[in-house]
Amino acid sequence: MADLAADFEDMSAQAAQRHLAGLLRDGEIDSADLDARLLLQGALACDAAALARAPERILSSAEAAQLADYAAQRLAHKPVSRIFGRREFYGRHFIINDRVLDPRPDSETLIETALAKLPDAFSGQILDLGTGSGCLLLTLLAERTGAHGLGGDVSAPALDVARANAAQLGLHDRAVFIESDWLKNITGSFDMIIANPPYLGPGEMEWLARDVADYDPHLALYGGADGLDPYRHLSHAAVDFLAPAAWLIFEIGHLQARAVSHIMADAGFGAISVVPDLAGRDRVVIGQYEGAGQDG
Repeated sequence: MADLAADFEDMSAQAAQRHLAGLLRDGEIDSADLDARLLLQGALACDAAALARAPERILSSAEAAQLADYAAQRLAHKPVSRIFGRREFYGRHFIINDRVLDPRPDSETLIETALAKLPDAFSGQILDLGTGSGCLLLTLLAERTGAHGLGGDVSAPALDVARANAAQLGLHDRAVFIESDWLKNITGSFDMIIANPPYLGPGEMEWLARDVADYDPHLALYGGADGLDPYRHLSHAAVDFLAPAAWLIFEIGHLQARAVSHIMADAGFGAISVVPDLAGRDRVVIGQYEGAGQDG
């Protein structure tokens, strides 16, 4: 890293960005140009506009050292979001660390699907299973200001992250987080249950990109022998926690739509539909339960 810092010292911002992009390309980082700009902004503590206004500014020793540290981490395939400890999701910034999944843009499809079923004046209860950073639940609560929510996760450290996100977004009074292995410690009746469960099978785990395999918690990735175990369990167990006409919404792997739809139908859900993401890949399955859940 000392050599990297020496390379960047006394470089202009423009030259440092160009040099870093080349290093990242040599390191087989697909998003080299974008990542170089983001890492440089982080090292200089400036935004894109400020960087564009002063491309000839010279890096200080401290800035060069910081950029070298960021570069070394990215060359080890650590995602930029994890280097900075935050991720933008649906227009808001969320704290992340190595105990939670890095929220992906694909998951915004679940948000759009849920919001389409929640009127602006919605004041009911939402349950998020496997909440992780809390990004799904907290985004819905931020968009529906009368709603309340419960997030469950088997990982206590993950729940610490979710609570920190609730606090920074000013949602701690409407969001409760509880340690629970899926529905084990959950009580109550909910108007909507959402989940982005682990859905990768062993074959898919072997082919994960290093950015995911080395940095996302495997507990949040592996879904059993065929990747469908969580869907089987949750579809049948959730019916005891759903109010009449409530919705169950899953994020899925893009080849799982038919299987998950059949699982939900077997559990008694109707009005089942599949929603594609922006790339046109199946990403969400939603179904409505007509029965009555438990009280309290």
